[in-house]
Amino acid sequence: MRLTFPPILLSCWLVPFIYFSPFVQADEIFLRHVRNSDEGREQRVFQGEVFPKTAMTNSQQRVLLPVENPTKSFWLHTPGANPPADEGSTGPLTNDADVCIIGSGITGVSAAWHLSKVLAREDLIKMRVVILEAREFCSGATGRNGGHLTRNAFSSFLKRQERHNTSEALKSYLLEQYTSDALVQFITDRKLENTVDLVEGGHIGVFRTEDEEQVARRDYEAARAAGVGTGNLGVRWIANEELTAKYGLNPELNYTGVYFAGHNLWPSKLVTELFLDAQKSSKNVDVFLHIHTPVTSFSKVDVFDNDTLGLSISDEYDNHRSKNVCDPKRWTLQTPRGAVSCSYVIHATNAYAGHLLPFLSDRHERMEPSEESFSPPGVNCPAHPSPLHPNLPHPERKPPPINGLYSIVPIRGQVGAVRASVDASQLGWLNSWDGGGGGWEYWFPRYQESPSKHPLIILGGARQRSGGDLEMGVTDDSELNPLVSRALRNFLPEFLPGQFDTSGGDGSDGWEMEWTGIMGFTKTGAPFVGPVSPLASAQDLAGNLDYYEGHYIAAGYTGHGMPRAYACAEAVASMIRAKIVGQEWRIPEWLPEQYLTWATPCLKRRNVC
Repeated sequence: MRLTFPPILLSCWLVPFIYFSPFVQADEIFLRHVRNSDEGREQRVFQGEVFPKTAMTNSQQRVLLPVENPTKSFWLHTPGANPPADEGSTGPLTNDADVCIIGSGITGVSAAWHLSKVLAREDLIKMRVVILEAREFCSGATGRNGGHLTRNAFSSFLKRQERHNTSEALKSYLLEQYTSDALVQFITDRKLENTVDLVEGGHIGVFRTEDEEQVARRDYEAARAAGVGTGNLGVRWIANEELTAKYGLNPELNYTGVYFAGHNLWPSKLVTELFLDAQKSSKNVDVFLHIHTPVTSFSKVDVFDNDTLGLSISDEYDNHRSKNVCDPKRWTLQTPRGAVSCSYVIHATNAYAGHLLPFLSDRHERMEPSEESFSPPGVNCPAHPSPLHPNLPHPERKPPPINGLYSIVPIRGQVGAVRASVDASQLGWLNSWDGGGGGWEYWFPRYQESPSKHPLIILGGARQRSGGDLEMGVTDDSELNPLVSRALRNFLPEFLPGQFDTSGGDGSDGWEMEWTGIMGFTKTGAPFVGPVSPLASAQDLAGNLDYYEGHYIAAGYTGHGMPRAYACAEAVASMIRAKIVGQEWRIPEWLPEQYLTWATPCLKRRNVC
């Protein structure tokens, strides 16, 4: 299928945002917070038993920059874990670029990596790609998640098929398969398995009721019949007796489960390797990184004159620029360290996208997500709210995709690192998990340390225990929610009795670190991928369709970014490459059309087209 670049509309809203309804789901990537013991101080936690309602309201319409003092994550603050942490934070700022990428997580760095590859094939092109990061390298959700690289095997297939069509439903799973396979191949081709702690331990999704298991079985059979590649996943249904005898599950819970292939790894180390590879990939593409350089605003350039703009481009660089890279500098990005001018901008800021693109947070519809809003690594989902838009036409009539209608809402997750109270031989499982408890928890064991040490478990979830509005609208990852902390500490001792200590909260319970991080949710669960051309009102529509020309976005992964962000970044990078070389962009066979920013009925609904 071929697509050209029409005027695009990313997002529009019909009613002001109030407190939105709870998401009821197990999110794949959740984030947690830690003690700053190395700084001799404790992280601040909320006082009292009731967590305050901090979700955004109409009076809080703008997403802010990330806080400057986030909790310390195991992935980022273990000694030696984050070599590029402060790269480019001092010294000269690269003030002239062809592409500026805002955000240094899995999306931003993947976009730079893909650009370095696709533009390497264009012999005449010499380009500068600059990554700008508000905090330290990879300090957003990628550096604060649960460490899973596990594709959604078949969960919610029937609902996706009903809502869209079979082809679109298939692509949702194909994209995750493509991402997981590509990242594993990147790691294995370069023999980085030990560097990034890649483990293919498999994954178990837990069912708390017979109904949950039957829903999963129907999804599995339908997905397999439709052509989802489940054959190489080793899907195996697990009875309660096996979970109890082999894995040590509490027999009183009477849970069942399903096993399928999956990986876990050290996310920020993977992103570091992608960045280093991007820097050396091509003589045609220079990749720069500036940490602690937040983009505070951007403005459109009306006069395309480098001297007028005060740019300092070296003669050496200027002489290597190709004559066919003639895109003028259309945008100036402001940072506390100075301005950066560029032709293209990629917003890889996920939950913080609304800071620079306020239409993503200014006016929200009440958020009552569909069951499809969630794509956990496993298959079990608690009960969900009613369908998203009951008045939409039946999927057989092929209504336009609706993901362009909604904003990206920040939601805080919490993760911790807890030491098992038994050694590896007694623990007896390498796989990752999700489910149990309220159905929101996810965890996996790390065996990379000395055999004499008990395995360290990375455990996240328990947002259903957070009080208030399930951490919706919360952008402060400098704090822990004590209600979530308590729920996480109680979870594993009950779920896997005898494998985890149940003693008090003075450190003797095995907990070593705990941290939080901010995810970006969309109403449909689908990310926004493609050009940015949003408008807040029909009055703006006629004159400003091209205002954001050159801006692109890949964001809004709804807690499931690791198996999707790499591919979404590749799509955006290929769009920019097509623009630069003057070719038509073709949609990849694995990319759902519903992800694309122009897949929106907004124009039609506003009676503008």
